[in-house]
Amino acid sequence: TRDFLRAGSDIALAFTYNGHREKMRVIGQEQLLEPLNRSALRIAKKVAQEQATEQGREIFVAGNISNSNIYDQDNPATHDLVRQMYREMVGWAKQEGADLIVAETMYYLGEAKIALEETQRVGLPIILNVAVFDTGVLRDGYTPAAACKQLAALGAEVVGTNCFQGPNTIRPIIKDIAEAIGDHPLA
Repeated sequence: TRDFLRAGSDIALAFTYNGHREKMRVIGQEQLLEPLNRSALRIAKKVAQEQATEQGREIFVAGNISNSNIYDQDNPATHDLVRQMYREMVGWAKQEGADLIVAETMYYLGEAKIALEETQRVGLPIILNVAVFDTGVLRDGYTPAAACKQLAALGAEVVGTNCFQGPNTIRPIIKDIAEAIGDHPLA
C-alpha cells in the first residue's frame, strides 16, 4: 500500500478481499474474521496517515469486500447470508474510520446490489466493480454495461470492472460501460 500511495494513489485499501465469513469458515478460521478485518483496516489507516503527512495531501482509507461465493440468484436464503456478511464487514470498516468501500469481483448484479445497499446503510461511498466471465456477462446474465448502469442509477459513486480478465479483454468492456454510464465515474 505504501508504494502505491507514494506513486500517487489517493486510496489506501485495507486488503480484506475474501476476508468474509464464508471464506474463513471454509478454512476453519472464523474466529479470526473480525480481528483480520479490523487489523487490515487499522494498517491501511496508519499507512494512509503516514503518507498523507509525508506527502502533504489527503489519502482516503477504503474497506474491501468481494464476491461471497455463496450467492444464488434463485435462493433468497443466500441473499440474507450475503447481506449479513457484507453488513458486518462494512460495519467494521465504518467503525475503524474507513472513508469508503471498494466492492470488487461481483459475479452477480443481485449480489452487487446487496453490497451497495449495505454500504449505503452506513453512509459510506462505494467503488463497485463487477466480474465479467468469458461469456461476456455476469452470472445472472447482465452485461457489465447494463449492470453498471443500474448500479450507478442506484447511487454507487463509482462503477466498473476489475482484474478478473486481462487488459485486452477489459478494454472493450470498459468502453461499453463508459458508453452506458455517460459521465458517471468509472473504475
